[in-house]
Amino acid sequence: MSRLSVLVLVIVLPAISAANEWNSSCDAELKEYCVGYESDAGKAYCLFLHYNQLSKWCRVNSRVADYMELPVDRVSKCKQDIESLCGDTLNEGGKLSKCLIRQFSALSIGCRVGSAWGQALAEEKQLKSPEYRAQKAKAAAKKVVRRKQQKRQANLQEACSFEIYFYCRENKAAGRLESCLQSHRHQARTPCRHALKASMQFHAGRF
Repeated sequence: MSRLSVLVLVIVLPAISAANEWNSSCDAELKEYCVGYESDAGKAYCLFLHYNQLSKWCRVNSRVADYMELPVDRVSKCKQDIESLCGDTLNEGGKLSKCLIRQFSALSIGCRVGSAWGQALAEEKQLKSPEYRAQKAKAAAKKVVRRKQQKRQANLQEACSFEIYFYCRENKAAGRLESCLQSHRHQARTPCRHALKASMQFHAGRF
């Protein structure tokens, strides 16, 4: 067996059939390292890059190798790419595979064909783009506002339970309830007045 064949065989990770679905054995790793990766290729690529941090169950049961390994039948197609781009790269921990992935844009067409590296790298590029980060930041900001609104509404319901019962029983919808309470704020008890003031400040953008 040639030295190159030995190198390629060494990088193959434990794998199961590609027909199997992702399972709970990799849930923790996907949540910690791979948020934003939606495709199977992207998830596999991300897990592969964090292979040393994976639990033994995720290593055995994940489909990392199904997407990221360099199949033996493609050795000849990638031989020149390995020699020219990765030289004498050692293969412990899949270093040779990682080298080829990093050099994907420079690989020959013959070496690229049949791999999922292109799809995975395209997804990674999107995740790192300023547009995507801005979109995620905007979504996170909306989530924070939504949480504050829910907390404010809960505080209002609790602080103004007496006023709601006596003045606003017919106005239970969120917007109508607050409007009703504001119209009776001079009759409200101190806790309710404080909650109404906080709500007004929230709407005014000062909260």
